[in-house]
Amino acid sequence: MTRRKDEHRKGDRFLAPRQKAKSTSSVTALFMACLLALVPLSEALAGGRGKGRTDPAERAAQRASRKLSHKLHAKARWGRSNLVDVIITYHARPSIAEGHRVRALGSARDREFRNFRMRSARLPERALNRLANNPNVKFISRDAPIEMSSVAARQTARLPNDQDIDLWYPGWGLGVAVIDSGLGHHVDVWPAPLQFDFVADPDYPPSGLGDGYGHGTHVAGIVGGDGYYSQKTYRGVAPYADVVSLRVLDNQGRGFSSDLIAALDWLVDNAATYNIRVANLSLGKGPEEPAALDPLVQAVEAVWDAGIVVVCSAGNYGSNGNFTITSPGTSPKVITVGSLTDSGTGTDFSDDYVSTYSSRGPTAFDHYLKPDLLAPGNRWIAPISYEGGLK
Repeated sequence: MTRRKDEHRKGDRFLAPRQKAKSTSSVTALFMACLLALVPLSEALAGGRGKGRTDPAERAAQRASRKLSHKLHAKARWGRSNLVDVIITYHARPSIAEGHRVRALGSARDREFRNFRMRSARLPERALNRLANNPNVKFISRDAPIEMSSVAARQTARLPNDQDIDLWYPGWGLGVAVIDSGLGHHVDVWPAPLQFDFVADPDYPPSGLGDGYGHGTHVAGIVGGDGYYSQKTYRGVAPYADVVSLRVLDNQGRGFSSDLIAALDWLVDNAATYNIRVANLSLGKGPEEPAALDPLVQAVEAVWDAGIVVVCSAGNYGSNGNFTITSPGTSPKVITVGSLTDSGTGTDFSDDYVSTYSSRGPTAFDHYLKPDLLAPGNRWIAPISYEGGLK
């Protein structure tokens, strides 16, 4: 007996393909009906937490959490009365009304920035979710602490020697903003430098030299020191540059992101007045959000867009491995510099190496390739303020 190839055996009966498809469809329909019948039961067993039954307050909290850095999530969830310092980034420039809203949430202090769509504030933790639910709020970050980055030789840096025609080329008339712990009196840093102190008053920074920590004076000497004290043995890379110190770190070498942002805000407004063409930031913090949401990164990029070359240190966390570049050096726009150790063998550069402490890329979150270049970062002799705690 012959059978057709497109017939299928089932016991002693044969079903044609069309008959089988009909039978299968019936079984599938029955299965789906049973499954759909179980959905209301599963929602009931889950206490009514189905997609359409989410509590409005819970939905609002979920929306708010997407605008909070991960360091603020727990604080918002607990909702205590403890105060937390934050930096709020807005979609549009915040109006006077936005300031009123922040103060209505219990802000103990808040600060506006002229050139950035940001505001810093000190708020109760329980107010974070309500603040984040403001449609104009783009993101809320911690006003995170920042700290200095330690900053060998002239030959490794390829600096000109006494007979080089380029010796007197750099520096004259060039304004360099050194954003650090301040600048103390030292004969190597000449002409007479200027300083504006954002630690003392970030809104109206007073002038006058002073560096209780010493790191800023050291960096300023590396940038523009003329080597007078050492009979020109230890000169900076751009002797006689016009150094403008913007003090954002205290006498322990620590500060806050909002003070740094205030200094960068001032820089955008005043760079032309002091002919500032370069800004040096040998400081930073661990990244807590992608670069596009990081307020420090947004601020340095605004300075860059204003025509100022921004140079940031890579950080001092190389011993922790890769993904350790600090903010704002995580910006794809600015020049991020890692540290090179010179073995002191003159013009033989083959034994020089990346300093063990120098932070490694790529960047966290965005995986940008950083640092952009290496420069001598230790065994460098340069000025220090007489009152500096680093001595």
